[in-house]
Amino acid sequence: MRSIEDDHLELAQIASALAALKFEVQLLRYGLARKAGFNFAQPRVPVGNTGGGRWTDGGGSGGLVSVPRTVTRVSHSDAQESATRSIYRADGSLAEQGVANADGSRIVSLYAAPGDSPEWDSIHRVELADGAVATFRNRGNTQEIYDGEGRLLSQTVWAEAGPQPQAIIQPAFLPLVAAPA
Repeated sequence: MRSIEDDHLELAQIASALAALKFEVQLLRYGLARKAGFNFAQPRVPVGNTGGGRWTDGGGSGGLVSVPRTVTRVSHSDAQESATRSIYRADGSLAEQGVANADGSRIVSLYAAPGDSPEWDSIHRVELADGAVATFRNRGNTQEIYDGEGRLLSQTVWAEAGPQPQAIIQPAFLPLVAAPA
């Protein structure tokens, strides 16, 4: 007789296989689009004009934009199997990286372009097999950790003496209490 644990294990394996298949389909679509010379960033002539719907160099937009280079690696070990996808910018810098593990957990990392000054240098979203989510946002010497709903859980500044936790200001509300009549 099968136990509930066996059912949960089989369900986790199916969910992991489904995630891996979705990942492979995305890679295949991207590879086919790239092989056909398709570039999502390349503008088209508006429909209704002569040559409407055809690709254009953008007429002053600086020409074609390079398609990001994608590298995929699948690693096998006794502990677990994982698939890694890395997307690089035209200048060779890492733009995005994703890791899908056999247990259903995954990590998606985004990296700011060199020279950009967004609110972050890198963002790492970690999703565990049980659905728990945490996001790690790094900027300079500061790392912030958020829960799955975007609430700040922790902030740390990396100093010469090591990591220094920072105080987090959280709103506190006193519940309304009806005054006695």
